[in-house]
Amino acid sequence: MSDDHHPADGNHHPHVVPLKLLFGVIGALFFLTFLTVAASWVDMGGANVPVALLIATVKAVLVGAFFMHLRWDKPFNSVILALSIGLLILFLGIVTMDMHENLPEMNEAYSEEWMETRRKAIVEERLEEARTAFENKEITKAEYDERVKELSKPVLEVLYPHAGAHSTPADGHADIRADALQKAMLMVFRAPLPAVIPSPPGNPASPAKVALGKSLFFETRLSKGGKISCHSCHGLTTFGVDNQPTSPGHGGARGDRNSPTVLNAGLFGTQFWDGRAPSLEEQAKAPILNPVEMAMSDEAAVVAVLKGIPGYVESFKGAFPGEADPLTYDNLAKAIAAFERTLVTPSPFDAFLGGKLEALDTAQLDGFLAFQDAGCVTCHKGTLLGDGFEKLGKVIDFPGLKDKGREAATGNAGDRYQFKVPSLRNVTKTGPYLHDGSVKSLDEVITLMSKHQVGKEIDAAEIAKIKVFLESLTGSLDPATAAAPAPVK
Repeated sequence: MSDDHHPADGNHHPHVVPLKLLFGVIGALFFLTFLTVAASWVDMGGANVPVALLIATVKAVLVGAFFMHLRWDKPFNSVILALSIGLLILFLGIVTMDMHENLPEMNEAYSEEWMETRRKAIVEERLEEARTAFENKEITKAEYDERVKELSKPVLEVLYPHAGAHSTPADGHADIRADALQKAMLMVFRAPLPAVIPSPPGNPASPAKVALGKSLFFETRLSKGGKISCHSCHGLTTFGVDNQPTSPGHGGARGDRNSPTVLNAGLFGTQFWDGRAPSLEEQAKAPILNPVEMAMSDEAAVVAVLKGIPGYVESFKGAFPGEADPLTYDNLAKAIAAFERTLVTPSPFDAFLGGKLEALDTAQLDGFLAFQDAGCVTCHKGTLLGDGFEKLGKVIDFPGLKDKGREAATGNAGDRYQFKVPSLRNVTKTGPYLHDGSVKSLDEVITLMSKHQVGKEIDAAEIAKIKVFLESLTGSLDPATAAAPAPVK
């Protein structure tokens, strides 16, 4: 008998072909549904959803073809079909119940927190890739500038279309735009300043301790010559600095680094330009014994001076109750640190982050967009708009560098020219700038940072916009906190 008349694969039975097509569609739907939903559960990112769908479709076609070529007169194959249909029904049932139970939470979390975090991570990752490619001379400066321009906007204009510069009050979107920008800023800067900087576990604050710390902060008798205090270099009426490139110390000596502002400094992860002090407490100890600054000979000499002043003996007892010998050098540092944690300067920027959308005007919002477009947020982010360490001359070498930065503190050659990223809070008032105070004007430092840290040339118009935004970071210190206390006797 000829093979032409033998239905070896069942294809010639009149009902088999429609059934096989049905089985193929069922198989395809099963795998397409599974892979598509699974793809939405996996942290793949929005840009990869089409890829996930394509993969699912290809696999579904292959599975469909597999089902269509099975011989359905075989019991084993019928079992496969039954199991596939059963799994499909079970899977769709589970997905339906899960979505019914969790859809409200999924919608909110997925569309807001997850998408914001993921988009921001993607943008930062691609910016880093572009910087690396430029440093390795794999792309030209023009190509790098174009990538930065394209990558600086997605976080705002993809997530918040009304946040972009194209949306103006004339468009009728002023409130929508401000709301969108407030959300975008919270992604970058996380939260407004706290009312008081939290105390570490080993140094809880108290009114008595803060008052003692303030007296010690203004105390010139903690210096060898009796003329210099913490306040001498960190004036509370001059935004926590002395506006000099480097500060004069004992005998008029000067160090080689600029005195950073003490305002809001308690939020930093480390202290000093090279991060050598892990806390305010450790930082407070150093200048008093530094021969170029307050020049006291040792801790014992400092304690002896304070024990010779009855008012301090009583103040230390009140600030550190229950201690057998409360007047110690460690407790001196704890008191100064407790006071410094009260030096918080809330600004219009903080009011805006907190939800008061009218706190920033259109020019300041435009300034933020210029700040974002220039790539400043790469380093100046978080509540302080600074912190952490970056190499000075990250993209283009910075000229004339002599200070090795963090390497001096760690001994690690990989930390060469790394400096702590300064906070931009009150930055329009805290010049001169950089670790050595070598840059006098804000315009100049913006130009230099854009060139050497980001690899972009920035024009005067953009600098002017950025400065308007930076003005919104200028805060105010409670006058009572800034006022000098009465001398302790």
